[in-house]
Amino acid sequence: MKKNHGFALCQFVLVLLGSQANAAITLDIEGTAKNGGVQLVLDGLAANLEAQFNSIFAGTNSSGFLTEMGNANIGSTRSILAPGTQENIRYEAAFSVNAAFSGGTSFSTSANTIPSVGVGVQGGLTLSANGELIKLFRGLDPKRVLYHFSYFSKDFSSYLASSGVSMDSMQFSTGISYQLFRTEPWLPGIRFNGIRVASGISYGSFNASYSTPFTYSSGGVDMQSDVTLSVDSKVYTLSSEAVTGIRAFYILDLYTGLGVDFNFGSTSLKGASSGGTVSAMNGATEVYSGTATVSGTADTSSPSVLQLRYLIGTQANLGPLGVFLQGQISTPTVMCLNFGAKLMF
Repeated sequence: MKKNHGFALCQFVLVLLGSQANAAITLDIEGTAKNGGVQLVLDGLAANLEAQFNSIFAGTNSSGFLTEMGNANIGSTRSILAPGTQENIRYEAAFSVNAAFSGGTSFSTSANTIPSVGVGVQGGLTLSANGELIKLFRGLDPKRVLYHFSYFSKDFSSYLASSGVSMDSMQFSTGISYQLFRTEPWLPGIRFNGIRVASGISYGSFNASYSTPFTYSSGGVDMQSDVTLSVDSKVYTLSSEAVTGIRAFYILDLYTGLGVDFNFGSTSLKGASSGGTVSAMNGATEVYSGTATVSGTADTSSPSVLQLRYLIGTQANLGPLGVFLQGQISTPTVMCLNFGAKLMF
C-alpha cells in the first residue's frame, strides 16, 4: 500500500539565515496492515503525519527565504573587493577572512527543529599589481591603477555551526581600482587619502545541508526518521564602490564609502529523508507497519538584482604591513565583516 502526500518544509541553515521556506516535498508511506488493521488506517496515518510535518516545518515565503540565502552569499563574496586602503605600490598580497550575517543569532537545535540562523566565514588570498606593470588603459596615470584578483576557498562555517550542519563555499573576484584624487596633507599629522573608485566582478558558490531527527508519536501512530535539507547557491555580482578617508599620525587610516551591486544567479532548496519507519497501534496490537521517505524537487529563487551598501573601515600601517578591518551593510539588510593583513611593496 502506498500513498503520496505533499507537505511544506521550512527554515534551513546557510551562510546567513533567518526566514522560512516552502518546498515542493512529497511524503511517501508504504507498508502493510495486519492483525485486523484495514486500509483506512494507512489513510489516517498519512494524514496525521502530513499535519505534523506542516505544523513543525511549514513556511509561507519560500521565495523570500531563498532570496535571502543568495543575498548572504553575495555579501560574503563582494566583501573581498580590494579591501583596505592602497598606496602608489607595485605589488600587494593580502590574506583576509570575511564573514556575512543575516537573521538571528541562535544555533540551538533539537529534534523536529531546524536552525534559524547560519554564518558563512571564509578565508582567502588577494593579489594585486600596479598599472605600471599591466598597461591596459591609456590616458590614466598607471601609478594610480591597481588590479586585483581574490580567491577564497577555506570555509570556517562548520566550526561555528551546530552538529548536523555541513557547509562548503568558494568565492573569487577580479577588478580594478583607481585613485581618483591623490592624497594631500590637511593638518599636522593628518592627511586626506583622496578618493578611490573600484569595480569588479565576483562569483560565489555556497552549499549547505542540515540533518535533524524527526520523531512523531500520537494516538497510536509513531514515526522515526532523519530529515535532511540542503541549499545550493550560485551567484554573480558586478560591484562598484567609491571610498575616501584620512590618515592620522602617519599610521592609522580611517575610511568610508558607498557601493552599488548588480546581482545574478539562483539559490535552490530541497529535502530528503532515509531510514524512516512508521507504525500504528490499536492498544497493545500493531495494526500497521511500514516505511516513510521524503523526497523534494528543489524550490528556486534569485537574489536581489540591485543592492546599495555602505562601508566603513580602518587600517594600521606598519611599514610594508597593513592590518585592516572593514564592515559593510547593504539593502536588503546583509551585514559583512572583513579583516586581515596585507604586504605592500
